[in-house]
Amino acid sequence: MKDLLSIICPLIPLMYGIGKIGCFFSGCCHGIKYTGVFNVIYNYSNTAPKGIALFPVQLLEAIIFILIFIYIMSLSKKSINNNMVIGKTFVLCGFFKFILDFFRMSHV
Repeated sequence: MKDLLSIICPLIPLMYGIGKIGCFFSGCCHGIKYTGVFNVIYNYSNTAPKGIALFPVQLLEAIIFILIFIYIMSLSKKSINNNMVIGKTFVLCGFFKFILDFFRMSHV
């Protein structure tokens, strides 16, 4: 069971990051109102407010979680201790998910 977890666990950030790209295209999980650089305006989304400039939190999540995946994969190739890799994966994913959740419209 531990061997299976050590194989699957590093893939969790990659799967989450790819899923967030889909969220960006559909407009769900949209960010807070934001008029700065890289703002996004959804005009044809069923879930995002239309005509309002929003922070692209989905793209930021995708980038961060794909970078976590790259870091964890490089760490898992160097490390013999699988528990450390599994632990770092859960800690990094949990930390960034907590921080990025405050950039969502649902918390305003």
